[in-house]
Amino acid sequence: MSTDSTTALLFFYGVFWATLLPAMSKFGPFETSSFFRKGERRVKGVPRFFLSLLCLNILPIAWLWFLLSSEFVIRHSSNPIDLVSAAIVSLSVFGFSSLVYALYGTKPSMNCFFTNDEIDKILSEPGMDSDNKFHFYFVSAVFYFVVPTAIASLISHSVGP
Repeated sequence: MSTDSTTALLFFYGVFWATLLPAMSKFGPFETSSFFRKGERRVKGVPRFFLSLLCLNILPIAWLWFLLSSEFVIRHSSNPIDLVSAAIVSLSVFGFSSLVYALYGTKPSMNCFFTNDEIDKILSEPGMDSDNKFHFYFVSAVFYFVVPTAIASLISHSVGP
C-alpha cells in the first residue's frame, strides 16, 4: 500500500488536532452544561460554546479543506518530499490553539466568556498569567498558519520533481 501526500496530511493533521483539543480543556470550550445553568454562567458559557465550535471544529475543517482542495500548498503525490511537506503543513493546525488562547486566555476577553470564579481557576493554571495580551497569541496563531504553509509549499514546489 502506498502513501500519498493527501493521506499523510490527513494523518498528521488529525494527530496534531487531537493533541491540541485536550490542551484547551482549561477553558471549558464545549461545556454544554452552561445551556442549563442560570445567570452569569449561562450568559457567558453559551457564547463560549459557540465560539469554541467555530474555532476548534468548523475553522480547522475549513482549513483542512483548503489544504486538500488544491495543489497550491502541496502536490498530491507519493514523492517523499511531498510527504514531508504534508507533515510540515499539518503543524499549522496549532494556530487554532493560539487563536483560542488569544480569545479566552487574555483580559478583557476573559470577562466576556467566564465568571470571576472561572477566571481565577484558569489563571491558577501553569503558564497562565493575567498579563497575557491578545496580540501575543494572535501573532502566534498567524505565524502557525503562514510559516508552516509557506515552508511546505516551497519544499513541495521547489525541491520536489
